Amino acid sequence: MKNLLNFKWLLLLLSVFVMVACNRDDDDDVTPEPIPAGESIVDVASANADFSILVSALQRANLVSALEADGPFTVFAPTNAAFEALFATLGVSSVDELPIEVLSPILRYHVLTGEFRAANLQTGEYPTLNNGALLSIEVSGQGVVINGNSNVVTADVEASNGVIHAIDAVLMPSETGEDPLGTIVGVASGAENFSILAEAVVRTGLTDALSATGPFTVFAPNNAAFEALFRNLGVSSVSEIDVETLTPILLYHVIAGSFPASGLASGEYPTLNENANLVISATAGGVTINGEVNVVNADIQASNGIIHEINAVLLPAAGPMTIAALVASDERFSILAQAVERAGLLNVLDDINASFTVFAPTNTAFEAFIAANPNIANVQALLNSPNLSNILLYHVLGSAVPSSVLPTDAPFYQNTLSQTAFEGADGVSLLIDATNGVRLNGTAGIRVTEADLEASNGVVHVIDGVLTPPSIPEMAILNGGFGQLVGALSRADLVNAVSGNGPLTVFAPTDAAFANLYRALGVENVEGIDVETLTSVLLYHVVEGNVRSSDLEDGQVVNTLNPAGATFRVSLAGGRVQLLTAEGTAEVVLTDVQTTNGVIHVISAVILP
Repeated sequence: MKNLLNFKWLLLLLSVFVMVACNRDDDDDVTPEPIPAGESIVDVASANADFSILVSALQRANLVSALEADGPFTVFAPTNAAFEALFATLGVSSVDELPIEVLSPILRYHVLTGEFRAANLQTGEYPTLNNGALLSIEVSGQGVVINGNSNVVTADVEASNGVIHAIDAVLMPSETGEDPLGTIVGVASGAENFSILAEAVVRTGLTDALSATGPFTVFAPNNAAFEALFRNLGVSSVSEIDVETLTPILLYHVIAGSFPASGLASGEYPTLNENANLVISATAGGVTINGEVNVVNADIQASNGIIHEINAVLLPAAGPMTIAALVASDERFSILAQAVERAGLLNVLDDINASFTVFAPTNTAFEAFIAANPNIANVQALLNSPNLSNILLYHVLGSAVPSSVLPTDAPFYQNTLSQTAFEGADGVSLLIDATNGVRLNGTAGIRVTEADLEASNGVVHVIDGVLTPPSIPEMAILNGGFGQLVGALSRADLVNAVSGNGPLTVFAPTDAAFANLYRALGVENVEGIDVETLTSVLLYHVVEGNVRSSDLEDGQVVNTLNPAGATFRVSLAGGRVQLLTAEGTAEVVLTDVQTTNGVIHVISAVILP
């Protein structure tokens, strides 16, 4: 029964807090009698008739001895008029009718450790003796205001163990263990001018979210603001607005963190509506949002943040979602969404200041990938893979590339965000072929099944498979123009050698280059070349290190892995890159195809040592 009664008092305090704050102006002209300096803080308060209720409250809460200790303390002391205003709201006549469990934390919420004279107080938050619950103090030329609704009316009354500042309203703590101040939802529910907002929060199911620890800053439209919105929409209440429309509107009024008006700076602020930001202008004249909505009543305190009353409902601009939000909202990508979150890439793909292209595998694509890889038993094993991040980043380009700009005359390579372990290396390359539809990594590769899903920070193309970053021989296999090179590596038993950790650089002859070699040697294919000769020739095309085209210099002599130590020379004359050997010249026709273990440069002829 005792707990039930205390809960009743807490609910009552919650419901009246905003009313007390709003009615405080009626008592602005009340000034306490001059307070004579005494010994302890309790002695000083006891010597002044205007603090008789405060003294009675301290006695009832057994806090007299605490405030007679050495300290020092700073006490914000409510006058009798301040207590009487609270009693009138609560419907009681004295502190004796308040449960001690409620009264004690309220009184401790008026006390700071340390001596803070008015000249030493600065705008900010101060921990109190109520378990560290914070007071929000604003200092200006007009004086000192606490929690946005209580004024210091007499400052710097000295005591032997601290200082007293008389205030004109009782402060309601944000954390008493049972929250008599109330969460943002509680404060809004207790304020008549926010009744429509409170109804909207309940309708959208956001009560729990806005009652969480936070902290949050809420720009709260008053009833007049909602009524203006209703007229524009041709409705009469929030019940006529569908939840899917109302929810993102409400979330657009909330930012993470507690920002008093004095702490707001001009700029763009992300909201709990992930697809829309607020543009705030903070000047000496006040706070304006999105250029037209004004804060008309700032710094209404709640236990989990702060409320600023505004005079219009903010409407997020219609537009596409971020890539991260788009993926999360589409059931076809539920595995991809889990993978993005597990790999820590959510913030990357949610960055509205960036621009990406994402080739997005569907759930079916991931399921087929898992089935084809015996070392990945299920989705959970995929999510636990140490290579997950680099696999996902191999699906991402660092700019927005809609299908309309893809060249249709020939396949081309594009660097992805998937990185190698080599310093200075480009992202691993992806082969894109848009000559007949769009395929990735070869004409028999993964298809784009739906292109150009628009996002606010790029574009998404749906694909029917999962891409994995390839090594040098894997990249050669994916490109149909290197069939002879792949066959030659296999005949010379060099596939494993060029599949290792590297880094290696391979100057890769095309199939046409090998055809010219066969004619020159009078053989039909690679089988007509003895293995020892073939091995020597192939290793002449391999260089240690991840040597990009920008690393090549005119006249540079390049050491190869050829067993005899054969070298070739680089020529950059005429803007072309050529490899010069004693047997002839090969032109580099494509540079910087990056793989997981090195880089490939495509050449027009087989070079002979």
